[in-house]
Amino acid sequence: MNTLQAFAEQLLFGNRLEDKLFVPEQIEFQDFTAISSPERPGRPSSLLFSKEKLLFPKDFSAPEARGTALQFFANHELLAIELMALCLLRFPNAPINFQRGIVHIISEEQEHLRLYLKRSKSLGVEIGAVPVNSFFWDCLSKMDSEMDFVTGMGLTFEQANLDHCIYYRRLFDAVDDTETVGILDQVYVDELRHVKHGLHWFRKWKPADRTDFFVHEQRLKLPLSPMRAKGLIFDMKARQDIGFDDDYISQLQVYSLSKGRPSDIYLFRPNCELDQTGQEPKKIAKEMERILAPLMLFMAQKDDIVQAPRPSVSQLQEFQRVGINLPQFVADLKELKGRNLGEYKSWGWSEKIAEEVGVTFPIGHRKLYGKSWGADCLREYLTKFQTDFICSPDTVGRVCRTEEELLAESEKLHQLGYLDHILKAEFGTAGRGATRDSYPYELKTLVWARKVLRLQGQLVLEPRLERLVDYSIQCQVSPSQIKEVTVGRFETSEQGQYLGHHIGSFQRGMERDILRFLHGDGKDRHRFRQINSQVAHLVGRKLQAENFQGAVGIDAFIFRDSNGVLKIRPLVEVNPRITMGRIAFEVGKYVHPKSYGRFLITSRKEVEWRKIGRKAGRWASGTIPLTDSEQPILAVLELYQP
Repeated sequence: MNTLQAFAEQLLFGNRLEDKLFVPEQIEFQDFTAISSPERPGRPSSLLFSKEKLLFPKDFSAPEARGTALQFFANHELLAIELMALCLLRFPNAPINFQRGIVHIISEEQEHLRLYLKRSKSLGVEIGAVPVNSFFWDCLSKMDSEMDFVTGMGLTFEQANLDHCIYYRRLFDAVDDTETVGILDQVYVDELRHVKHGLHWFRKWKPADRTDFFVHEQRLKLPLSPMRAKGLIFDMKARQDIGFDDDYISQLQVYSLSKGRPSDIYLFRPNCELDQTGQEPKKIAKEMERILAPLMLFMAQKDDIVQAPRPSVSQLQEFQRVGINLPQFVADLKELKGRNLGEYKSWGWSEKIAEEVGVTFPIGHRKLYGKSWGADCLREYLTKFQTDFICSPDTVGRVCRTEEELLAESEKLHQLGYLDHILKAEFGTAGRGATRDSYPYELKTLVWARKVLRLQGQLVLEPRLERLVDYSIQCQVSPSQIKEVTVGRFETSEQGQYLGHHIGSFQRGMERDILRFLHGDGKDRHRFRQINSQVAHLVGRKLQAENFQGAVGIDAFIFRDSNGVLKIRPLVEVNPRITMGRIAFEVGKYVHPKSYGRFLITSRKEVEWRKIGRKAGRWASGTIPLTDSEQPILAVLELYQP
């Protein structure tokens, strides 16, 4: 009769495939001394760990590709057998029912290994043809307790295999490989029992006052995380049948953390313009920063990180329903210590933000955030492209560095017939840092201007025009390319503060005379597109000259002049950063193409809640909260169908 120790040692240290597949008729459970973890298990030469990498097949139509995939699966089964044997040898004092369960699971893993190898051979791929990696071994071989084992193996690797079986079953079924489909069906049924065994002992050994998901996440050490406990699809029913509670299943479903790719970190820093002045944002601005920070998830990719409060599970599930790949959310960047990180990608940059994350902010980039830099861009554009349907040069912002200059320039505008003016702080955003008045100015306007001049050194004066349509040009600038991303309409308050962007056709709801104007009264239907392209490339080239790269938003508008003639102001401000217009565009990717509506930053009291409707896997109608709906201010998507 084989002892448990002898059986486990043969599985772990044997250097023949027959050793790994050995199944004794009976096993005697007796006391023995625990071993230390070996550096590597015994293996036949054809199955030794290798650093050589072979890409997993994507196309299963060829028998060789399917055989290769099965060799990958076989390696996972072999690793599971060896790690289970190691668990038995490391913890000889574990409960005997736990040991009996592991022995039974080993027998089923051995059968899986036989089936995979036999089927792979019939498809023309011999054992050893695919290099085998040591990932499972590297993650679990240093286990310090039985709890480490069930958390890493049963609740992580084996739980993920539930999803893998279903996903790959579909791929094999699609090429009519019924024999492999049958194998995967058997593996799936067995894995249900394996995970149930792991969950049973996990709950026996975990602190009673902690939730299953909390303990699962806390017990794992990178590169393991709950991300490894699920696959490309998520088998909710299997997890319910096994006995996972609803909280655990929901938390796992929306969990996100990179499996190895360096993660880019997205930061929401909407006060970057104010940073250029050295001033601190007001309390309400800081609160808005916290509330709206989760919007950066729409810029992030799978495996990336967003520094923001984590949205609720129900909200993350709603995002998943329309195909959004969720990033990881962290409240504090200190949580990322020791992680494999990529680049920091901030909403905007300043010396303060750069210092916070340990990067360099080129001192020459400060001017790019100023209103005067945007005014220079418009002046240059008008020099090159002036036409009768573009604003005149006298509407370009005038830089004023003293109160005397301000009054002199104001008088000039007044003489030109511009009675209403806008005074803009050099650094300001979203309507903040600007005031409106008619000349001659009230005392409160002059007091405001004196303060700006004292704190920022200059302001920009413009005539206030009869704006009809506000829009923004979204670009992405790199050293070798200026990409025009989109053009979208937006709305502002009377004070110029941002309210939201239109979703859907740019022209929807426009008055006919404006539509005719944009298309050159039928004589130049590409006129509007050409103007925006000219602006994008002029600004883009100037930014490239400053070694800037990243997202850029260029605000513009259509207005009616004092004679009632429609004209375009092709550039109002340049925002060398991510903007709400870019966020609206990214959100729009998950909206059904026939739907329309608005992306809004609004008060919770103003929201009209309507049931969410989806069509073809995208949002089609209703009110969709994009940030925490319990906060006083939130971002929402209001959608309608024609």
